Amino acid sequence: MKKFLIVFPCDTLAYSPTILNMAEMLSERGSVDMVTLWDKRGETAAKGLPCRFLYIRIPSLIRRCLQRCFHAYCWVKAFLLYRILKKHKEEYDLIFAVDSLGYYTTRRVYGKERVIYVSLEIYDDAWLALTKKVGVDMLLIQSRERKEFLFGEAPIPYRILPNSSRSIPEHVISKKPGFRLIYMGSIYPAHGVEFCIEALTELSEQFTLTLKGIISERYRRILIKKYGRLMKTERLVLDNSYTPQTMVLDYLDKFDVGFCFYDINGLLSGNFNYISSPAGKMYAYFAAGLPVIGQDILGLHDVLEYDAGILVERTSPQAIARAVRGVFEEYGRFSNGASRAGKALCFDSHFNAILSELLSPGCSAALENA
Repeated sequence: MKKFLIVFPCDTLAYSPTILNMAEMLSERGSVDMVTLWDKRGETAAKGLPCRFLYIRIPSLIRRCLQRCFHAYCWVKAFLLYRILKKHKEEYDLIFAVDSLGYYTTRRVYGKERVIYVSLEIYDDAWLALTKKVGVDMLLIQSRERKEFLFGEAPIPYRILPNSSRSIPEHVISKKPGFRLIYMGSIYPAHGVEFCIEALTELSEQFTLTLKGIISERYRRILIKKYGRLMKTERLVLDNSYTPQTMVLDYLDKFDVGFCFYDINGLLSGNFNYISSPAGKMYAYFAAGLPVIGQDILGLHDVLEYDAGILVERTSPQAIARAVRGVFEEYGRFSNGASRAGKALCFDSHFNAILSELLSPGCSAALENA
């Protein structure tokens, strides 16, 4: 039986479909251990995974204090990660270490013993510099452009791994559209939430918008004060309940169009991580056959490639409202495009191919001798 280790030194397991999917699929081939930073929602998500969890625990008060100085917080995480990896060091067939901090720290413990760099977030920081010094023998990343941002033209073997949904229904039938819009993800000002709400006010009253995700109590109060009338009429709904990864497609079946927006004048200004990131919610919309309306940035270009919705060049409530009307005028076309994208970008097919390659005798020997 094969044995695998996932190193994910983050507190976002509940909202990391790549890691959840990876754990499920690796468990189908052997036993899986995962080192991750404990948080309550992550523990809930972990209950359904056939893994042994080794938790890095930082008391919440200390964590909040440390997060005020992000660099110090990262070094504390790296120290605790190094200590737990050392304490529980075992032999693994493959080790998947997430992002530069996780990869570099894991390499300090395991050397070159078949550690795979899994890239979810891309930042040109001290951890990337340290990673370049120890070298990368295999990289799993979301796009060629993101690989070039991290490593330029360096001849690093890499494979594309989309942040997408696992299982896609065999036959996706284009349903008769209602007028139910959804924004899924962190409900945060810089993530374009209020662009979407203001667009709702430009549309006829039959349209509704659900905001699905984590929201701070402070921002909840702001939205209630600002858009209370829309909430009273149930045109605007806040839903911050947790939906397990396995239930996301069933949840999305209640909706007709998905939004992917950010504050391009603030958060996205010069932030290549956001500009180039293929949003996990985009893939979830595809898998559910929902056309996508988003902004015209690199990370969302699969919407155009598969004719799966409309991207807005200049984000404004009026432009979003026009895009909504445009999608509903040709709903079958865009819904079919989303379904095609969901099947083509399905996580299962991509990760199975990568696993088969990594576990093949030739690749195994190459990794061990790298």
